Amino acid sequence: MRQPCDAQYDSSDPFGSLAGGRKYPHTGSDWFANYAPAYAITDCVVTATGWHSGNGNYVAVQLPDGSFWSYIHLSEILCSVGQKLSEGQQLAVTGNTGTNSRGPHLHCSRSDSP
Repeated sequence: MRQPCDAQYDSSDPFGSLAGGRKYPHTGSDWFANYAPAYAITDCVVTATGWHSGNGNYVAVQLPDGSFWSYIHLSEILCSVGQKLSEGQQLAVTGNTGTNSRGPHLHCSRSDSP
């Protein structure tokens, strides 16, 4: 399994953090990524792409174990629903979209449901 981008993990805003006056804990990991390629962390299938006001442009994929992985705050989406991706294949470009973004980065999160 590879990293979601060629960037450094942002340890200043870890999973569960209430930094920045959040009402709810931070639910993922952030990566310093200034408009850089975002990659599939393993072989997967794209299950959703689109826009969400807080998260901006996003891509959701289903991993081989049945779990789901989301990439959010993207500046550009380079894949489509139903597309099969190989580990390391570029699926998007990181960015600063959505009202919850405070600068260019990649936010990733895992869930057991879509």
